[in-house]
Amino acid sequence: TIHGDGNSSRDWLFVEDTCRALDKILHVDRKKVIGETINLGTGSDTCVLDIGRKILGKLDKPESMLNYIKDRPGQVLRHISSTDKSKELLDWQAEISLDTGLEKTIEFYKNNRQWWERFIWMKELWGS
Repeated sequence: TIHGDGNSSRDWLFVEDTCRALDKILHVDRKKVIGETINLGTGSDTCVLDIGRKILGKLDKPESMLNYIKDRPGQVLRHISSTDKSKELLDWQAEISLDTGLEKTIEFYKNNRQWWERFIWMKELWGS
């Protein structure tokens, strides 16, 4: 499901990169980071529509499966992280590409069907 026209973009970070960053934060000299705001991201953005298309392509599904709904109130058009402080203070940067992260995520859901099927009842509750 895509809110609006799908042109809103985000800085997509794979969970393994996030975990590596958190590990760096736990082990860095605290004096370097106290009081600092450090963004975690890739420094580049991809629109939601492209993400949907990539996922469908990797699943060999037609683009007609994309479902568009009304945009959310207050939707921000673009979120992108500045990576300067994460590189400087943590010696960290994202390593996993968007495509690799999507492939790993899809593989996770394929291999863990019993886990995510438990949550389908929520969709029925919300009526969407």
